[in-house]
Amino acid sequence: MWTLTGTGDYANGIEVLAGTSRFAGATVPNEVRVIGGEALVGDGTAFSGGVTVTGGSLTFEDGATAQGDVTSSGGVVRSAGTSTLQGDLGLQGGSTYEASYDPASSSRLDVGGTVDIQPGSALRLSSRDQVAVLRSYRILTATDGVTGQFDLGSISAFQRITPTYGPTTGASFVDVLLESTFTLPAVSRTIGQVLDQVAQRGATGDMASALSDLGAITDPAVARNALDALSPEHYDAATSASFETARSYADLLAARPLRCQEYVSPY
Repeated sequence: MWTLTGTGDYANGIEVLAGTSRFAGATVPNEVRVIGGEALVGDGTAFSGGVTVTGGSLTFEDGATAQGDVTSSGGVVRSAGTSTLQGDLGLQGGSTYEASYDPASSSRLDVGGTVDIQPGSALRLSSRDQVAVLRSYRILTATDGVTGQFDLGSISAFQRITPTYGPTTGASFVDVLLESTFTLPAVSRTIGQVLDQVAQRGATGDMASALSDLGAITDPAVARNALDALSPEHYDAATSASFETARSYADLLAARPLRCQEYVSPY
C-alpha cells in the first residue's frame, strides 16, 4: 500500500489500478480515477479535480473528512465508519453503495452537497459480526438533498429492508429498516453437508441464491447460529418442498422467528 500526503502537481491526474492506495491529508488538483483495487480516503484530503470510480472501491476511513465531488459508475463507494464528503456524490447505473452494520450502529457517509442515485445503482448491506438484527439505520445523509432510489436486487435472500428517502432538496437522508437473521458473506462442514442434501433436490431461483450464501460460511460458530435460526418445522419444509416454488420457500425462511424481536430506532 502506498500513501499520498501533501500537495502535488499530478498534471495527468492519478489512476488507481490495483492494490491499495491511501490518500491522507493530500491535495490532488486533478482527477483521481479508481479503476481497480481500493482507494482509501483519510482525513483532510482534497480532491480538487474530483474522483471517478469505474471499478474497484473507494473507502472513506472512519472519522475522515474529504473535499471534492465523487462519481461512481461501476465500483463500490463505502464508509468504514462515519465519514464526511464535502462535495456531491453521484451514483450511476452499475455502481454500488455499501454500508456495514452491527446491532448497535451502521456506517454512514455524510455528504455536504447532493446525492444523486441513478437507476441501476445498487445498495449492499454487510454485517460486521453476523448476528440477528431488526432495527433502523441511517446510512447516508446529504445537506442539499437526495434524488433517486437504490436498486435492491442484490440484497441477500436473508435480508429484508425497507428504505426511506428524505427530501430531494435541503437536509436529507437514506434510512433502512433492516430485518436480518444473519448475513452470509462467507459454512462449516456441518451446515454444508446438510445443505448439500437439500441442493440435490434441484434448487432454483431465490432458493439457489440462499444456498449459495449459506454455502460460503467458514466460521463453525456462525454455522451453528445459522442452523439454530432455522426452526425445525421450517427445515422440514425445506427438505420436502418443491423447489419449483423457490420464492415461496425463501419468503418462509425470511419470516422465521428472529433472535432480536424488538424494533429499535436510534432517532
